[in-house]
Amino acid sequence: MYSGQKGFTLIELLIYISIFAVVLTAFMAVFVQVLRVQNRQTATTEVINQAQFLTQRIQQLVRQADAINIQTGTTTPTLVLAFASSSLNPTTIREINGKVTLQQGTGAELELSSDKVIINQLNFSKCSLPTDEEPFRGMVFINLKLSYDSGGNPQLDFSQVVRSSATPLRYKGGTDTGTGCAPPGLEGGGASETTNIDSTFKYAWSDYVGWLDFRASGGDVIVASSTVTGKAWNSNIGWIYLDCTTLGSCAVSFGVTNDGNGTLANYAWNDEVGWLSFNCSDESCTPVDYKVTINTTNGDFSGWAWNDNIGWVSFNCVNTDTCGTASYKVNTTWRP
Repeated sequence: MYSGQKGFTLIELLIYISIFAVVLTAFMAVFVQVLRVQNRQTATTEVINQAQFLTQRIQQLVRQADAINIQTGTTTPTLVLAFASSSLNPTTIREINGKVTLQQGTGAELELSSDKVIINQLNFSKCSLPTDEEPFRGMVFINLKLSYDSGGNPQLDFSQVVRSSATPLRYKGGTDTGTGCAPPGLEGGGASETTNIDSTFKYAWSDYVGWLDFRASGGDVIVASSTVTGKAWNSNIGWIYLDCTTLGSCAVSFGVTNDGNGTLANYAWNDEVGWLSFNCSDESCTPVDYKVTINTTNGDFSGWAWNDNIGWVSFNCVNTDTCGTASYKVNTTWRP
């Protein structure tokens, strides 16, 4: 008996197969791209988290130490810290076979870094205050470069350089007066000619990326009564643009503003880490009330700026009570 139902013809079947193949190919392309993005994000997150963990751990150990047993003015791959407790003395931090290791007293040498990253470089340098009564009192500068262990997969290649510093807090004797440790030389060259930023007091500080130079060559930072223009330099993330004209594109209009009385607001931009906010009023002052201000009497910057990736940027050592060990600030000749 004839049912009246027909099967697919060969042409229809080929059409359906072709459509299915196209859809499957498109799906696989999207799937592969998603995997690539996920892999890249995994590598990036691991490196950033490890950089933050290692930096904070080393800083913590330095701050808890009684003395720094490395020679002032030299760079060394091994940091030796003195502690009063025999179980901790000496504490040694160094890089071995691509790992950061820690040994305290006669204990075993332990790996601090994870197996997912490779330590490409780790070194330390120390500067001391000229008024120090103790020869081992000073500030340690930490230089760390690490990368993801990609296993030869270029999609997972990601590295980061972090420069930070720390000072022992439990020293006996000594003094917190004097000129302090000057920041190490930064990339970006000498002083900018077109600027009203002081030639000595020109640095802000980030625990995550280090010194920000507001008088770097070519930066041309100008503080005016309504704006702050130009760009600052950091050796880890490059230029921080204070206004869109300096960036060369105002498709997104931005720029740090001055209310005329020294209170700064709005955003700067960096291609690596994004927006740097100079005032909590840019978004919300809850739960943290922060801003960068300029003293209209002496031109000193003070306060904090914020970035979602690198955290707080301090514009004056008084913010962290470290002027005895790292006398830094940004200063301008601008006055209302």
